[in-house]
Amino acid sequence: MVQAARDLSIHVNLLRTRMRTATSDAAAAATGRQGANSEQAELTRLRKEVTTLRMDRDIKSRGLLY
Repeated sequence: MVQAARDLSIHVNLLRTRMRTATSDAAAAATGRQGANSEQAELTRLRKEVTTLRMDRDIKSRGLLY
């Protein structure tokens, strides 16, 4: 793996990460869970958005109190 990373002119850890991602994507596709990664990414994005909106709401409501 080290030699392959050198041949590609990338760090070995980057190659390991990419291989791990490709392997998990292939396993998900084989088991029929193709959309699992995109669904997880969307859930993460939506949770962050909810957190931001709640903070905005709280800041605005506190501003009305003073």
